[in-house]
Amino acid sequence: MAAVLERERYLAAALEAKAYVKANLFLGASNDWRFYSGSMALFGPLGPTVITMGLGAHLAQQWTIMSDSRAEGNAAQAAGRPYLRGSRRLTKAMMEIWSRDGLRFHCGNCGVQSAVAFVRLRDHWKVFPLDWIQVKDGDHGFVVVGRDGSTDAADPGSWNDEAVVCDPWKNLVQPAKACHALRGESLELVYRQASAQDIPSD
Repeated sequence: MAAVLERERYLAAALEAKAYVKANLFLGASNDWRFYSGSMALFGPLGPTVITMGLGAHLAQQWTIMSDSRAEGNAAQAAGRPYLRGSRRLTKAMMEIWSRDGLRFHCGNCGVQSAVAFVRLRDHWKVFPLDWIQVKDGDHGFVVVGRDGSTDAADPGSWNDEAVVCDPWKNLVQPAKACHALRGESLELVYRQASAQDIPSD
């Protein structure tokens, strides 16, 4: 019974996080056909203008992410705490930048959308553990809420019943065990935060 209640709590948080992403990143994703077809259907003759605005926002966002990342790296270096390649601290900093700039420019592809969802789940809902996962060589990222750390992050079949997938780009929230889209995918863990106190220091 406790496991069911926990999964329901994770589902509620993930559904709200997905809705939060969609409401705030309303310009959508430049690598999603729904961005183009939806703009044309919703705005009619103004559709091409909306698409142009969205693409402009995506380009500005990419430039800003690079600029902000460079500034963050320089600040860490100046403070005597440079980021180490592949470290959890570096990945967390990258996720924070992607989330912040996604909300600033109201757009983002799957990496940015999942970063915004992760930060929302962490800071607003305070649900843990949280995993930022990507499909190996598949150029796609999403969040998993509640995966037991003793399971294999690369094998969704091993995940516990409470684990919930939150994938705003695919407009998907569901228990991981029911997420057939993950079957056969080669996954890798990008970043995990097991609790509110689990802050990387490396």
